[in-house]
Amino acid sequence: MSVTDQTTQYCTLISIVQTNGTWIGLTDLDVDVDVNGLVFVSASGYEPTDYESNVSTGVNNADISGLLGSAGFTITEATSGNFDNAEVIITLYDYGNSTVVRRIARGFWGEVKSDRGKYTAEFRALSQQLNNAICRTIQATCDAEFCDTRCSLDAATYTVTGTLTSVTSQQEVVDTSRTEADDHFRYGKLTITRGENAGISRDVKHSLATGEITFYRPFPFLPLVDDEYELIEGCDKTFTDCLNRSNQENFRGFPSVPSPDVSFQVFKK
Repeated sequence: MSVTDQTTQYCTLISIVQTNGTWIGLTDLDVDVDVNGLVFVSASGYEPTDYESNVSTGVNNADISGLLGSAGFTITEATSGNFDNAEVIITLYDYGNSTVVRRIARGFWGEVKSDRGKYTAEFRALSQQLNNAICRTIQATCDAEFCDTRCSLDAATYTVTGTLTSVTSQQEVVDTSRTEADDHFRYGKLTITRGENAGISRDVKHSLATGEITFYRPFPFLPLVDDEYELIEGCDKTFTDCLNRSNQENFRGFPSVPSPDVSFQVFKK
C-alpha cells in the first residue's frame, strides 16, 4: 500500500452566491476541484482565520483575507459591493476519495473592506439574521432611505457632478469648485465615475465650503486629480431636515413619541 493510499487528503470548498445570483466556487487546493459538474477554482494563498463557533445566540465569524485576489479578482471587483452580504457555504472535502466530509459553516459575508491593497471579507454565520430588524420600529428618526420610493424626493435634484482638483489621501479629496456650506453633503455619498475607482462609492463624513470632502472609509485606490464624480446630498433623518426640504408629509419617523426615559419616569405627588 502506498503512502498516498494511507493518507486522507482534505481541502476546503467555498461556495459564494452573490446578491445578483452569480455563483462562484473557490478552493484552497493548488488545483481546481470538480464536484458533480461544479468547478471550484484554486485560490491557494489566501489567509483564513480560525472559525469561531459557539452554542449561544452570538454571531459566529471568521475573516478571509485575500481570498478573491488569490482567485484572480481585482480589488475593484472585490470592493464593488457585489460580494457584500453574499451567501457563503464552507465545506470540508476529501479530494483523494472525491467525497464531502462535512459542512463547516454556512452564512453571509459582511462588507468587503480594503486597506493598502489588501482586502478582508468577514464571514457571518446565519445567526447574524437574528440581529436584523424585520419590521418597523418606533423611533424619532426617519427609517426611509434618502430619495427612495418612501421618501419620494428626486435624487437628481440633490445630485451634483464635478472633477477633483487635488487629493489629500484615499479618504479625503478636494474640489475647489464646491462652495456649498460646511457639511452640506454630510451623510451623502460620492461615487467616482472616471478613474481607477470608477463605480465605487463612499459615504461622506464631512464636507467643507472650501471643497474638502472626507469619507468614513478610504477608496481602494488613491483618487487622482481630474477624476470625475457624482455627489448626492445626505439626510440626517430628522423631522427638521425633512421640513427644510418641504417633505414633512413623507417623514417616516415618530418625533412626538416620548423616549423610554420619559415614558417610564416615576413622578411623586
